Amino acid sequence: NAKKSQLRNNVSSISPVTDATSDGAKALSAGLDKRTYLRLGGRITLEDATINGFITDKIPQIEDHLIITGKDLNNLYEIITSLRSKAVKTQMYIVILSPRDISRSVWNKICVCEGVVFIRGSALHEGDLRRAGIFRAKQVIVLAGNEYTPEGAQHNINAKREEALLDVDTIFSYQCVRRLNAYCNVIIELVREGSIAYLDAGSDDASSSSGRNDFKFCPQFAAGMLYTSTLLDTLLVQTFYNRDIIKVVELLVGM
Repeated sequence: NAKKSQLRNNVSSISPVTDATSDGAKALSAGLDKRTYLRLGGRITLEDATINGFITDKIPQIEDHLIITGKDLNNLYEIITSLRSKAVKTQMYIVILSPRDISRSVWNKICVCEGVVFIRGSALHEGDLRRAGIFRAKQVIVLAGNEYTPEGAQHNINAKREEALLDVDTIFSYQCVRRLNAYCNVIIELVREGSIAYLDAGSDDASSSSGRNDFKFCPQFAAGMLYTSTLLDTLLVQTFYNRDIIKVVELLVGM
């Protein structure tokens, strides 16, 4: 309760305003019942939620917060609403770090959630991570890019090279975060399983896991730091044989 009230008081400096939204966004944000989710009394614009300087200057007492970084932010609604459920005992600030502005359609869905701020920058730059409070962060989520279209990739050498470089930003962002704060919990999303060997290049764990093709044998997956789309496919197939997996997943994501 103390954490929740502190979250409300600290965010009060970002005053809610009435903002024109689409019917779909209104329906989604209206679906966040106050009895189930931590939400503001109104909506705030992206401009009001944007921090241009250091987050520690705007919110001096911030600590143990979550940083979400990446270029593809289309799935922010699903991530943030699960974190703003009142079933989650420990509430934390959510800092979105991205070199691109959040699209209007995405922001209109999450603009009623408490304690969500935006910083324009990249996890590839140490200065931007410092602005996002990396030294005080408890968790960091690095989202994968979604800029590769596989049509004709088998007959296009350039397309294959593009696919091979798809996880480059994610890997370097992960390494930059670990270099600045080795104690925070980092969760990364990769598109290609072959990119796993480059996460901790030069370490003993990397050399021991580079020869294995299955992502389930790498130390990052065992530590709960790695997510791939293949994992979701595996879960969907296994639920056909074992229905209890759905209950386990619901408990894990706080549903």
